[in-house]
This record gives sequence, structure tokens and C-alpha cells, in this order.
Amino acid sequence: MLDEAAVAAILASRPRVAVVGASDRRGRPSRGVLLDLLAAGLDAVKGDVGKRKEIVAAMEKVKIDSPRGAWTMSKAHNPVQDIYLRKVIGRENKFVGIAHKALADPARGCKM
Repeated sequence: MLDEAAVAAILASRPRVAVVGASDRRGRPSRGVLLDLLAAGLDAVKGDVGKRKEIVAAMEKVKIDSPRGAWTMSKAHNPVQDIYLRKVIGRENKFVGIAHKALADPARGCKM
């Protein structure tokens, strides 16, 4: 469990402006988004890490402003965000449009 000093350190260390994309190459949330998500949960319970259900509930409701746009969590706790279509022409990576708005995991479960 985190003590008050650890919670304070986490909240103090979170970036005010994210410098990386909302997700890494594997689709996992970036460090900036994760810290914002954790901070939102901890802020909701005023740092009381013993209130796990309330922390999770706050994290499920939060909308984070990331470099790739709004970021929320799906029912399966996966990122919900816009997927962008880009085209590389020569040495330039050009924005074409939004391929899918607020793409979310349908949370059907894994059948493996």
C-alpha cells in the first residue's frame, strides 16, 4: 500500500503537459496518461489508497486530454480514443483524417 508521502510524490511528479502519444506502440497508455489516470483516482478519494473501489470508479469516469485527443476507459478498462489515418509521402508523415472516432474494445472477453 502507498503511504501519504508516496501519494504526494506521485501527484507531484505527474506531467502537466504530456510529451508522448496517448498510447505506446503496443496500444498501452503512455506514462503521462497513466499518471493522469492515477491522479484522478487518488484526487477523488483525497489520497486515501484504501478506497480502492472509489479510485477505480473515478478512473472509469475520467476524461483525459492527451496529445492524440480525448482519452477515456472502456468497460474492459482499455483506452477509448480516436484512431488517425496518416500517409507517408517522401519524408513527410501527413494527417489524412480520423479512421475511427472513439474506438472502444467491445469487452466481449477472450475465448482463447
